[in-house]
Amino acid sequence: SPRDLENGSALTLVSRRFVQSTALAIVLIASCIGLTVQFHWWHAVAQSGSPQAVQGKWAHWKRKHIKNNLDRPPCLFWKGKLHWGCGKKAPQTPKKRSKPTFGLAGVNLGGWLHLEDWFFSGSEGTKVMSTDPNGQGLCLPPRISSLDKPWPSEGILVSRLNKTIGPNKTLEAFAAHRETFIQDKDFFQIAAVGLGVLRVPITWAAFADALRPINPEIYGSHDPDQDEIIVPDPHYANEAALVTIPRDFLLRLLYMAKHYGLRVHFDMHSLPGGSGHGTYNGVYPLKPAFWTANASLAKEQNITLRDTGLLIAKAMVNWVESLTPEVRGSIAGLTFMNEPAHMNAIGKENFLTDDDSVLDWLASAAHIFRQSTLPEEGIRLYVSVIETSIHDFGCAFIKHAKCGFDRKVPTWWQKTFTKKERMKWAVIDLHRYDAYSAGQCDGRVGVGGAYKCSDPLKVKRKVWNDPDQVRSCTAGWARSFQEKFPYSLRAATELSGSTYWNPKVACNDLKTVAAYIDTQSRLMKENFIDEQFFWTWRMPHGANFEPAWSLKGILGFEKGRKSPCIRPHNQTVNKSNTDNNEASDGPPENKSSDK
Repeated sequence: SPRDLENGSALTLVSRRFVQSTALAIVLIASCIGLTVQFHWWHAVAQSGSPQAVQGKWAHWKRKHIKNNLDRPPCLFWKGKLHWGCGKKAPQTPKKRSKPTFGLAGVNLGGWLHLEDWFFSGSEGTKVMSTDPNGQGLCLPPRISSLDKPWPSEGILVSRLNKTIGPNKTLEAFAAHRETFIQDKDFFQIAAVGLGVLRVPITWAAFADALRPINPEIYGSHDPDQDEIIVPDPHYANEAALVTIPRDFLLRLLYMAKHYGLRVHFDMHSLPGGSGHGTYNGVYPLKPAFWTANASLAKEQNITLRDTGLLIAKAMVNWVESLTPEVRGSIAGLTFMNEPAHMNAIGKENFLTDDDSVLDWLASAAHIFRQSTLPEEGIRLYVSVIETSIHDFGCAFIKHAKCGFDRKVPTWWQKTFTKKERMKWAVIDLHRYDAYSAGQCDGRVGVGGAYKCSDPLKVKRKVWNDPDQVRSCTAGWARSFQEKFPYSLRAATELSGSTYWNPKVACNDLKTVAAYIDTQSRLMKENFIDEQFFWTWRMPHGANFEPAWSLKGILGFEKGRKSPCIRPHNQTVNKSNTDNNEASDGPPENKSSDK
């Protein structure tokens, strides 16, 4: 009525009905969207002919709907996670960058896309590289805070989880870990302290599709850009498996690094069948089979595991070449195999292959890189070698000891790469860990080492600098590195602040740790080892190792609540893995420069 209109009641009624109608429409639209998404998901599952692809699509359907769109700038920072096209403003980069912390060139992002058990040992870890076949891994936060029994390597962990909690929950656990372990704040902090390069250890599962020639159904039925699926080890198919790393995840990583002015060095840290001894190899405690065995899953032809390594190296190169020039510029280099045949030279029970076969494989992999466009684009090949792979390796720590490494590797290096290549893109890479020097260079709380933790810094520095050349500690090792590999690009892509392999008796005080890192970096630079990378950035689930192995912790950035890593109440610690004997020289099979 005119009076109602005059009083506004009719308008109120119309407004109310409009709001109700609008709300109903929104609900209907939202329901339709939800049904569409569900239909898309179930249709994809129904159309998939592979259980592995079903697993991957289930774990990644959300990421599928945040499809990457290269026509617009990617948004990577929504809720601290890596995403595409989220429409949010990326956080600012550091306004001021300090000089490189400790003079380091970069830092490793270990424990993120490649797992080692000691990173997840809670407060019970006692060895940097487990010698107990049971391993030290107790968890995989944030989804898994405890397990029925410890895990020794990533491949064994994935296989066990797949058999016990099922593929879907296994994929969920790995997706949750990868999304939370390293976030944008980590990139910000690394850039802010002046570091320039991220060395990112990955597993062969990032390029699992390269193994299609072995078995197309198992390795060729997923989308390598988008899917996380569970793939078995080509040799230990029933015992070990890995979760693929979608290449779009690596692409997001590159965009994030570029945003912060960082470059990325992708390091293939484990290969099919295990290419070295140790929990990092992906199949421990199974015997490394890479050098001598065939792929047991091959359908029609005998393909050696050595061949699978070359297929993966080729796939790495092809992927980098396929990136846009802008993204490719964020890649500093590649490593095709980390620490080849580590522990090969220690004891008959560890013998993997003859020395020359290791060097031959490295030369074949290097030729793949040489034939690509990458050398001309400023991308380097880091050729990792390790003293323990070559027999009579004792000179790594003991002066005047037999030195098969020095007799063979430098000669091979100069024959394999021209002087121009060695000065432009081929980098000789040696790791340095005095924690395994068996009393020659290590420091401990008690007796047995080269110095005690309670000794003044000048005593410790004398050991590290070794002015009298009594030992082959950091200074002697750095001089030898320069002399044996002249006219070459040199790098030490792994070093730490740890003075001993057992963290419970190592010197973990900040003063010693900081001085030790600084001394190592300075001595290496003085001997023209221009790139040094700290191992590693963070270890929030390995409390015993944090003081000397986590650069984030050493710098005081590791704050906030940490996910628990606990052993079930019905489990007890294996006594053989908690030996605190301060005078011990360490496990006999583990006296090396490697972790």
